Amino acid sequence: GVSRDGNTGTEIRDSGSGSGSSGGFNVGGKYLAFQGTGYNDTGHAMRWAGLSAIDSTQVDTLEIMAIVGNDSNGGEDPDAEFEDLRVMYKTSAMNQFVFLSQNPDGSVRPGLPDNYDVIIPIGASSNSGLNKYSVEIPEVARGKDTQFILMQLISSGTGFDNYGITKINFQRRAPLTVVVPLDDPEASSFIRGAEQGSTPKKRK
Repeated sequence: GVSRDGNTGTEIRDSGSGSGSSGGFNVGGKYLAFQGTGYNDTGHAMRWAGLSAIDSTQVDTLEIMAIVGNDSNGGEDPDAEFEDLRVMYKTSAMNQFVFLSQNPDGSVRPGLPDNYDVIIPIGASSNSGLNKYSVEIPEVARGKDTQFILMQLISSGTGFDNYGITKINFQRRAPLTVVVPLDDPEASSFIRGAEQGSTPKKRK
């Protein structure tokens, strides 16, 4: 019931020194940094970064390029429970955000692994540079004007448990089955061999 900024405990910043645990990541340009105190009313220093609404109707994957702190690359290691990075969503028909493992009404979808919402798990700090991380976008999170949030549920506050994101992509990896009537303009890729003046050479 409290209005919060779309970026809380996060900000777009310039590259840092790339050394120590608080010098900032050296990624060759600006990046989205999880580095601030965040929402600390519950004592958890929760951080999040809200993304602009997109048409997610035909996407099934959210992929990011990110660097994780390891105490010597400019950021501190997120190494405790729930300091991982997770993803939440809200379609235009919903009035609040829920995790990817939940239905729009907030109920948990059965049979999913515990880390279904996690896009960067604990222990990823062993990869000191930029790496690709991805998470599945389920059917329940697909629709027009869908918003996503990158969420860190717990952090130790400013200067700790750092992530840096340089790129965010929405993709479709699984084949999309489309049924198109043959008289539809979208079916124009079919060869019409009986057209007037058609020859084998023209069809080729």
